[in-house]
Amino acid sequence: MPRSELIEVLYRTLPEAAKARIHLKKRVSDIEVHSVGVSVHCEDGTTEEGSIVIGADGVHSRTRQCMAAATARTPPKALQEAESPYVSPYRGLFGNVPELPGLKPRYVYFAAQQGASVQLITSEGHAWWYLYEAQQPTRERRRYTEKEKRDMMDKYADLHVAPGYRLRDLLTMNVGDIGMFNLQEGNVQRWTQGGRVALVGDAVRKLNPHAGLGYNCGVGDIVELVNRLHRLLRTTQEGLVTAQMLEDEFGQYEKTRKRYEKDVQMASRMSVRNTAWLKWHHRLMATWVMPFLPVTRWLLDFLLAPIAAREPVIEWLEETELPQGARRWVQHPLPKVTGTRRLL
Repeated sequence: MPRSELIEVLYRTLPEAAKARIHLKKRVSDIEVHSVGVSVHCEDGTTEEGSIVIGADGVHSRTRQCMAAATARTPPKALQEAESPYVSPYRGLFGNVPELPGLKPRYVYFAAQQGASVQLITSEGHAWWYLYEAQQPTRERRRYTEKEKRDMMDKYADLHVAPGYRLRDLLTMNVGDIGMFNLQEGNVQRWTQGGRVALVGDAVRKLNPHAGLGYNCGVGDIVELVNRLHRLLRTTQEGLVTAQMLEDEFGQYEKTRKRYEKDVQMASRMSVRNTAWLKWHHRLMATWVMPFLPVTRWLLDFLLAPIAAREPVIEWLEETELPQGARRWVQHPLPKVTGTRRLL
């Protein structure tokens, strides 16, 4: 399902009171943390008051920058790294096409060569294509022109994609705009600020999209954090959740999610480098090792499958139709619970 459709589905399920609290076209200028909550100042002069801030604001997270600026005597280098903490060893060209005759749905096709690769993901009615190209690693925030997009298309037009298709065939069938971006990789060390601010998703880690882990890990961050907040609200006997309680939960959230961060980063990096080779040993692995040893199966069974199997689920939602794969899910919904408290 395209993300835009997922967002639309989620939005439609919200009660009207919740929809009224969604503000669009807002840009955060500063976040002020005080003893009883937070104040989020916006560039249009408005201020939003609340108990906590969850920074799900992406690669160039303004929340992350505000956290760094709030730390006393933060050196200029740290402030610069908070703005651009990730490095881009690849850039990518992305688009989508209708269902392609002759190709099976729910398949992933790859084409590999030195420094470049095409990936095609098929589904019922749609398919998505991705072109990865190695570049000099950069932290630059870049907007590519239409000419630069066209030059990259022409450069790799003859690259094989899947049986019966080359990249030029996909370009002629592409639906909508074609995107081109630098593909950042890396993570940040600081995920929370006291008991008031927490970062999730691309604000704390950026993964190359080749393995499809970035969005899923971001959702896992949010679910882990929301589970902890819901549990805290439900079990607090005094009726109020203090800043210290929130700080403890934020700390446990960060510790839990960081536990497998190295595995996630490794899986993501290996995925793209096995098809768009950066160095000679990437090509050696792809052409002389993987065809003769079950390396891909090992990676799936012992690296990717455990990552997916241990991702958290929303504890208070009763899921009765969760499909079971080859590896059993580690986490499951809890028995239905009621009752909440309020934050202080």
